Amino acid sequence: MNRKQRKILEALGAEIEEGAGSRVHVLLSGAPATFHRPHPRPDTDKGAVSDVRDYLAAQGVRPKKGKAKKGKGGME
Repeated sequence: MNRKQRKILEALGAEIEEGAGSRVHVLLSGAPATFHRPHPRPDTDKGAVSDVRDYLAAQGVRPKKGKAKKGKGGME
């Protein structure tokens, strides 16, 4: 989970706790999840992005409709 993903989760009211190693524990709408913080480089791979997106979708969070502008990730 990168910083941008973390900020989105925090804005949605998720409880976030640092775990052992690179693990990040998240609780949103009563649903727990564990993600990994990228290391040693800050680049998040496609699989990690997909995991966070799938978790948000399972909690009923959907991207806003329309084209996203670079640097503007809108969520409903």
